[in-house]
Amino acid sequence: DESINAQIEANLRTFIAICKIRGIAPVLMTQANQVKEDPLYHQVNQLIREVAHHESVLLVDLAQRLKGAEVLYDSYHYTAYGSELAAQVISESLLGLLHQPN
Repeated sequence: DESINAQIEANLRTFIAICKIRGIAPVLMTQANQVKEDPLYHQVNQLIREVAHHESVLLVDLAQRLKGAEVLYDSYHYTAYGSELAAQVISESLLGLLHQPN
């Protein structure tokens, strides 16, 4: 897990650095899920949160915002309502970027 986490963190930081070099506002997003028995899945979402915080980039935390059977019909896939809600959360988050100075 340590090796995988280190690789994921390095990839996230590389992505963010490339975006910043090119004048692009990076956005990180967690994945909503109902997986309880896979700790790595939750570790990755937590790692995304931590990197976003340390790098001061926008985080769309779908894992925190979208929960329950009305949003996900199995461990990973959105219901129609869940898809609409995810789109709303993402669009509201991205709208904030439009009002930030370059």
